Amino acid sequence: MIKTTTHDIIFKMLEENNGFITSAQVTKAGIQRRVISKLVTDGTIDYVMRGIYALPTAWEDEMYFL
Repeated sequence: MIKTTTHDIIFKMLEENNGFITSAQVTKAGIQRRVISKLVTDGTIDYVMRGIYALPTAWEDEMYFL
């Protein structure tokens, strides 16, 4: 049996959302926001703006965020 970790869930969500995720999506999935903070601190994902995070390889469209 393979155990799914919170990181696996977050990366699946990132994959489904073109490399982006919101803190609201993470909370809705039952994952604590501190997990996102740890991924940002580790350099695994990037902080884009308040409540929005992305994979380092994701293309950031500023107009999309507005």
